[in-house]
Amino acid sequence: MKSYPNSGALWPNENPKENSPNMSGTIKISADLIKGCPRDENGLITIRLAAWKKQGPKGSFLSVSASAPMAQKKEEWE
Repeated sequence: MKSYPNSGALWPNENPKENSPNMSGTIKISADLIKGCPRDENGLITIRLAAWKKQGPKGSFLSVSASAPMAQKKEEWE
């Protein structure tokens, strides 16, 4: 199986229990992406996530991509 950095997928949980997530999966993050992402005032790394609905042989799922946050609009930081 080919590995794509900074990507992953969320699949519906087949046997959800009370308070369990509707979907779960994994994402593989490169060290370079983590190094390039900003940290907030508590030292937590901020990563932007994007998802696309897709259809696969086992049903629909979300394809996920991670990237550095988009630059804020000028009026947001003034």
